[in-house]
Amino acid sequence: MSAESQFSTDTSGPIGLVDAGNGKQAWLATIQEEERSRNVGGGSRSVGKWITESHYHLRLQAHDPATAQRVWLKELKLLRDKDGGMSAEIRILGQQGDVVWVWLHDQVLALSARDGSLVADRSMLERANPELKGLIPGEVKFHTFIGALVITLADARRMRIEVAKTLEGAIPDL
Repeated sequence: MSAESQFSTDTSGPIGLVDAGNGKQAWLATIQEEERSRNVGGGSRSVGKWITESHYHLRLQAHDPATAQRVWLKELKLLRDKDGGMSAEIRILGQQGDVVWVWLHDQVLALSARDGSLVADRSMLERANPELKGLIPGEVKFHTFIGALVITLADARRMRIEVAKTLEGAIPDL
């Protein structure tokens, strides 16, 4: 069996200038499409057939804005085409204190401004705020950033998510 991969990378949304605590970093969200082809079947007398599968790497990377040198790269999610990879999105929404809100495929994430590590995801928000369970939409169009993350819930209420209370509770604001 032989196999090969081809890659193409696109940026997703605007670059975010993040205060990482020890200086500024330029954060860039990218989606890298990988086409994996492999030959299956075949033998000594037949060629077999080629199967191609698409995989989508949703990545976030930080760069030093003065030198453009990459500081770190994180692959946040890997999706196959059949799992929604072709329509997947990653977008930097905004920074709120030590947290950067990022949209990833079907949920919003709170990431550390220092190193991009996970602070909270949808399940953590719902666990800390049981009244939000099942109400946080899985589409980016219901999430915005106005000095803080604002979510239009499935019941049409708007919630302003305060970082200090992310794991304690979401505060209705609008």
